Amino acid sequence: MTIPKKIFQTCADVQALKPEILANIEKIKALNPGWSYALFDDQAMWAYFEANFDSSIMGLLKGVNPKYGVVLADLFRYLVIYNEGGVYLDIKSTMGMPLDKVLREEDELVLSQWRNRMGEEFVGAGLYPELNRIPGGEFQQWHVIAKAGHPLLMHVVNEVLLNIKNYSPHWFGVGKVGVLRLSGPICYSLCLAPHLAKHPIRFADIQTMGFSYSLYKQLGDKDFHTKSLTHYSALKEPIVSIRPDTNGVTV
Repeated sequence: MTIPKKIFQTCADVQALKPEILANIEKIKALNPGWSYALFDDQAMWAYFEANFDSSIMGLLKGVNPKYGVVLADLFRYLVIYNEGGVYLDIKSTMGMPLDKVLREEDELVLSQWRNRMGEEFVGAGLYPELNRIPGGEFQQWHVIAKAGHPLLMHVVNEVLLNIKNYSPHWFGVGKVGVLRLSGPICYSLCLAPHLAKHPIRFADIQTMGFSYSLYKQLGDKDFHTKSLTHYSALKEPIVSIRPDTNGVTV
């Protein structure tokens, strides 16, 4: 198999994981006995960045507002799958089928979009004005499935770093839309779209492959992960608080 048998997930604090998340992790491991599994919390993620980036890039990352940890989680998923290959899956997401049964030997990068048409499960999801030239809207990045060294993922890594360096709340925005543009699915989709014809890519319906966006929807609480007032979508603060190249001047 071109895609290594490795699974990655991230969380803020391993010790604070809820019982249903821990149960989901065990389910994922049980479904995929031939796959390695790695869970990175914030501390481990920073250590990974330190091992892969020089001091100038680390300075950029330290300028990200700590309340927007999602930006670093976005960057991490692109970087770790570029470096290691395998499957990244959001901590709130789940799967119901073994990866060995749904991935193909020839897969190099697997992309999926939302079921977002009228009458479908996620009506309107991922249909942002910036992506109006991409039929179907955003490419989902709550899962990243690719071989190691895929050039499109390095392109995304570089774009996120450039966005952090050039961040302005007036251009990118704040809260949810700011994250989507700076590091999330808008950034991801705009990076990939112009280059799709240049690389072997499988477009798949991720749900038919057994993946589910939210474990909590299966548990009957589809909005659980956005209810907290500290969720990034509710924030009004700039995403990048301090520019390292401006001697600590707040943006």
